[in-house]
Amino acid sequence: DPDAAADLSHYRSYFHLSACTIASKCLRIVNQSGQTSPLPAKNASWAVEESLDLDMVSAICPNCHILLVEASGDSTVSLGTAEDTAIRLGARYVSNSWSSVEYFGQDSDDSYFDHPGVVQTFAAGDNDYAPAYPADLQTVTSVGGTTLKHASNSRGWTETVWGTATGGEGTAGGCSAFEPKPSWQLADDSYPDGCLNRTQNDVSADADPYTGALVYDTFDQSPAGFSEIGGTSEATPIVTAVYALAGTPEAGTYPAEYPYLHAKDLFDVTSGVDGVCETFRQYLCHGEKGYDGPTGLGTPDGTAAFTVGTTHLVTVLDPGVQDLASGSSVTLMITGLDTSHATALQWTATGLPGGLAIHAVSNSTDAEVTGTLPATPGTFDVTVTAKDGSVTGSTHFTIVNLPSLAAPNPPSGHVTLTSKTSLCLDGGTDASGQAVTVQACSAASAAGQDWQYVAIRQVADTGTLEIAGECLTVANTSAQKASLASCDGSYLQQWTDLGDGSFWSPGTGGCLTAAASAGSRVTGSDCTFGNSQTWNLPAGPLVVGGSLCLDNTTGTTVKVEACDYSDQPADSGQLWALEGSGEVRSSSGLCLASTSLLALTSLTLESCNANKMRQIWEPGPSGELQTIAENSAENDFNMCLADPASGGAGTTARQDQCYGYEGEIWGLN
Repeated sequence: DPDAAADLSHYRSYFHLSACTIASKCLRIVNQSGQTSPLPAKNASWAVEESLDLDMVSAICPNCHILLVEASGDSTVSLGTAEDTAIRLGARYVSNSWSSVEYFGQDSDDSYFDHPGVVQTFAAGDNDYAPAYPADLQTVTSVGGTTLKHASNSRGWTETVWGTATGGEGTAGGCSAFEPKPSWQLADDSYPDGCLNRTQNDVSADADPYTGALVYDTFDQSPAGFSEIGGTSEATPIVTAVYALAGTPEAGTYPAEYPYLHAKDLFDVTSGVDGVCETFRQYLCHGEKGYDGPTGLGTPDGTAAFTVGTTHLVTVLDPGVQDLASGSSVTLMITGLDTSHATALQWTATGLPGGLAIHAVSNSTDAEVTGTLPATPGTFDVTVTAKDGSVTGSTHFTIVNLPSLAAPNPPSGHVTLTSKTSLCLDGGTDASGQAVTVQACSAASAAGQDWQYVAIRQVADTGTLEIAGECLTVANTSAQKASLASCDGSYLQQWTDLGDGSFWSPGTGGCLTAAASAGSRVTGSDCTFGNSQTWNLPAGPLVVGGSLCLDNTTGTTVKVEACDYSDQPADSGQLWALEGSGEVRSSSGLCLASTSLLALTSLTLESCNANKMRQIWEPGPSGELQTIAENSAENDFNMCLADPASGGAGTTARQDQCYGYEGEIWGLN
């Protein structure tokens, strides 16, 4: 925003606030590297966001100094770099009026938003009920929105959830599909009527554009000058500035925890709705007494809820559900914080499976859980406690010790390029050392084209592509050429389904690639998710719990039944083809589909249509199969294919919140 400084000066003058200028060093404007030039390209829509932030911070905390860090672009990496720069330059209260849909792999960016002793607030979003990243992280404060109106009560104001019962525009919030629950968020930690993952939001403030705030912005605006602006982009700097008024955050804390220590010092928002949520957990989309999703614990009533106060606090972060293969070795870091600045904490754990133990990390307040899991599968509810003198902190999480999810003899068939299904993966004579190419498809049983995709024992949607006892192997060289070799379990023979038909090699970091012309050599190359890297696999079973399979024998009912490999590869209700489009296609030619945005609803089979988001299933890093159901142009719901009984044959398959329990982890064969 090239007019940011001038517009802020006008706003503050208009409302009789003291000047805050670059010359007086009250205001600094830098790029994401922390330099005053060059600043990023001009952008009218982001200029409005910047003016809104600067004006709201000025309104709530007129004596605050302001550092505006302008990112080079709107990627998480650019914005995250700007975040780190703000903190490096001394900011202790960082307001972020942006968010994104949740996505697999988002945790690779978490380090930008993990700064103990620093307030990091994020807007929940403005497209009604659904979670968002990075507001969904337990290390940040997620800010929802209200409708704020004058009233004839003692306060002089009344607040409701910003939104409508049918959705559309309103505060976002909800149950995260990916992020673990903060150890301090205890109001809704029961199944199924609560959210076992991180729940958004924590607190809230005015966000309804019709009850919004006056903001001054002149850059490329028509009309230029004052306008009424809302959104959780308004609420977020309001809350951030209240944190600033409350005083410097305590080292060794996440300020997101503070409101949970002082909930009585917030205005509780008890009415209003921001969309449609499950009937058994209406608090996720309705304002209710106490904690609720849209507004969290409530809105600021002074500053008391935004400081740790004099409390000696030991905090332990939840590492989330751990899906691990039985017999595997484990190294799991547990983060601990202490406001007394102790150099170490005393750690204990209950519920750990045999073979695992917890110990303190040297020169740190953290701990590690290490050891080897037993061979016998099982689910273990673990409590970890850290102690400093008489003060303790704890968290709870689950370790799922999973059985092998490989079918004993998966069916075989063609592996084809999705963009040109007449071209098949071809192993030539099927001999060790044979180059792998794509060739015109012949009979599936012919030499060179009769492939199996076999899940390996480790947890994740990872398997081997095998033919006649040989494995597709990529060379760990710059050319990454593929050939056949004796199966040895190495990373160069493993292929992980990234979704939409792309297969990634953990050995080279490249994706399985071939040009769309007969005779082309198959290689690994940088993942682009384009036509040359999108494949259809042969039909096979989807295994859960080691011995149960996704099943459809009649009509459109989808169940979980005992695996029956006797009639494969003949027509079978337990054969499912993973299409490059992201569809899961049954042997009857119908596609697995979600019927609702909501948890604990049944699934069905229907005519395949790759343009329907609710027919697209994305494999996850621990073995989930997740569908994305669009609620609006910006918000997605991520639900997982689930065996609700986690081990009982004959149960109807459903979609559920993605918690990572045994009934949600599938072997793709």
